[in-house]
Amino acid sequence: MLRIFIIALCYMHVTGCAHSDPWTKTDTALYMGYVGTLAYDAHTTSEIRHYPCLQESGPIAKQVLGLQPDAAATWQYMGTLAITNYFIARSLPSTWRKVWLGANGIEHGSAAFNNDKLFDRGC
Repeated sequence: MLRIFIIALCYMHVTGCAHSDPWTKTDTALYMGYVGTLAYDAHTTSEIRHYPCLQESGPIAKQVLGLQPDAAATWQYMGTLAITNYFIARSLPSTWRKVWLGANGIEHGSAAFNNDKLFDRGC
């Protein structure tokens, strides 16, 4: 289902069917919040390699980064997510843009928070 949604968004963006609602200050604030949680997630994900007993568990990140993510690959992956999500958000109507950015920010913030809890427990 997610794959169909992403393909539909890409199609709309490429063909010019994307929504033309103006980008607002609220959108900028939500996007910056998303990038902040993404950076926090990138930092904690890149620290997994220092804990031999821990492994990346995100279904997509695990496939892209491996079980013990390298710092450079992690930051490159998260940077790509930041740019991609900006273009997706720009193509959405204003109402859905807020949902998209908020949900992604919550998802990455939750992942980073869970990583921190794992680090606190140690091996």
